[in-house]
Amino acid sequence: MLSNSLRFIFVFFSRQSIYPSARFEAVYDSDTPRVFACVVASTFVAMALVFLIYDIFVQRRNDKIIEQAARSNAIVSSFFPKIIRDRLIGEHADVKGATNLKAFMANKHGSKSELGVTKFDSKPLADIFLETTVIFADIVGFTAWSSVREPTQVFTLLETVYAAFDEIAKQRGVFKVETVGDCYVAVTGLPEARKDHPLAMVRFARDIMNKFQVLTNQLEVELGPDTGGLGLRIGIHSGAVTAGVLRGERARFQLFGDTMNTTARIETTGTSNRIHLSQESADLVIKAGKGHWLLKREEMVQAKGKGNL
Repeated sequence: MLSNSLRFIFVFFSRQSIYPSARFEAVYDSDTPRVFACVVASTFVAMALVFLIYDIFVQRRNDKIIEQAARSNAIVSSFFPKIIRDRLIGEHADVKGATNLKAFMANKHGSKSELGVTKFDSKPLADIFLETTVIFADIVGFTAWSSVREPTQVFTLLETVYAAFDEIAKQRGVFKVETVGDCYVAVTGLPEARKDHPLAMVRFARDIMNKFQVLTNQLEVELGPDTGGLGLRIGIHSGAVTAGVLRGERARFQLFGDTMNTTARIETTGTSNRIHLSQESADLVIKAGKGHWLLKREEMVQAKGKGNL
């Protein structure tokens, strides 16, 4: 009997909706939950905006760093062959970004002795390459031509010609060393050895000779008369060279040795619009089965410091 009564009471109240009185509701009615929710939501939105702005800032900074690194890499690539660049970065870069490499290049870690001679804290980066072929290509008539031209015209010519030579060098696997005035210096056989270094250089010389004649004829309209009359005198010599990074304020990859001097003599004793080879280079071309490419010069030439060649 009692259990049935309790079950009736439970069922009765479970089916009823209980509402608080207006007075009771007024006591506990508050905007605190809504305010708290608004504060939490505002805080969340503010933090999201902060992180978004920070992410944008970091992304822009990273883009600038990557862009600067790309520019630096392009500059380094233009100065040094890939194998030398990789050795420089591998041996002298640190996790902070190549500060040691910069110090190595500028010799900022060096010191001076009591006699004022600079002492290097690290060994130079240099190698000897026994089988190479070097080219000197000089513009004949450039001094007289440039003396009656505006500076912008002079650089228009040099930039146009050298850019074309650089493109051909890439196609032929020739490494450009430098330009000295109006003389273009390049080499094959380094930084990576190749057995066909003399043939590759001869082909490169033929290509730039033909390209030079085309470009000067085209530029005559823009740069005035006599531009098409400019010539290219090329000297080629094969032999060993010492190559490496010559450190200092303007560090660059440089070649040294008797081969460089002999190439310069071969070039200066050549004639305009002809490719002049030393006997050493000619012998290598003949050995490679391309002797029909050559025409032996009838007269001997007097090379400074070398005698008759």
